[in-house]
Amino acid sequence: MDALTIYTDGASRGNPGQAASAWLILRGTEVLESEVRVLGIQTNNAAEYTALASALIAATNYSNPNTTKLAVFSDSELMISQMNGTYAVRSKTLRPLYDEAVKNASVFAEVSYMHLPRENAYIGSCDWLCNHVLDTLVAAEDAVKSRKKM
Repeated sequence: MDALTIYTDGASRGNPGQAASAWLILRGTEVLESEVRVLGIQTNNAAEYTALASALIAATNYSNPNTTKLAVFSDSELMISQMNGTYAVRSKTLRPLYDEAVKNASVFAEVSYMHLPRENAYIGSCDWLCNHVLDTLVAAEDAVKSRKKM
């Protein structure tokens, strides 16, 4: 059975505010793909779920999902607990994102969800990607504002 590992993170400045999601897909220690995406105005939890849902879709490109075991890691205790069925999904905003993640995961032979602290190197990388893209967005917005004042 093939095995892949996914690390995800989401960030929101203002919660809700400008948000980003990032993820890494690995086979062993080899990074197969990574993505960081600006999401617009969202909550942190929505950004976490967006990262998970898109990483699950991308993982289908690297294996036969029917015979692939996924290990998913995130620093979002809420998302991991909800995906494991420990916590109910009560938020009307998160419910469609949760449903999408469940649907995307259903094509794999096995998926496990585990919480890791941000200090984990891979989770830290996803966190850095989110914050870097949000910092870049702020810098670009500030540059536009400066030009308009001239």
